Amino acid sequence: MTAGDSDSDDVDEVVYDLADWEPEQRSTLDRMLTAEGVAFRWEGGQASSSWMAPGPVSGPTSPAQASDQLVVADHSGELVEELIDELDHPDALDVVDDDGDDGAAEVLSSLYVASDVLVSAPGNLAAAHELGEACEAATSLAVPYGLEAGAWDDLCRRAATLAERLSVGGGEDEIIEAARALRSAVRPLV
Repeated sequence: MTAGDSDSDDVDEVVYDLADWEPEQRSTLDRMLTAEGVAFRWEGGQASSSWMAPGPVSGPTSPAQASDQLVVADHSGELVEELIDELDHPDALDVVDDDGDDGAAEVLSSLYVASDVLVSAPGNLAAAHELGEACEAATSLAVPYGLEAGAWDDLCRRAATLAERLSVGGGEDEIIEAARALRSAVRPLV
């Protein structure tokens, strides 16, 4: 499969060469494009058709079966590539979003910075706000890679304790003590 650019009637187009596909694959893609509302046309091979608005193709030989080049508007290219990949590699593994580790690193960093500030300035509102956001984010994360579940739970518990002392207006000594405990637990991880 190759894609090339074409300019026709001032519409930027993308051409996909699907000559190596079976007619059934092209017909399936044809139905998927129709379902997605993508305007397209088939060219090459034994038949050529003009732009097709999404809709059923009837007859014994649809353009998808007789043609081997798919032409779509450039703005539809990303969606079409996803559909082609889905059909071309049906057993491919789903892409894993590994932002979880980045999210955990960000949460750990926020917990450390907030607790470090609160050790020396227990009334710092910006640090208290950052701690609250980090606590909330931590509850939606899985245990970060390389960290044991018990250690993660302990960090979350310490952060919650500090957040609770800040919200109920705990004394400065209580806030500083909770901030030190959290900072000590997070320091080796950042």
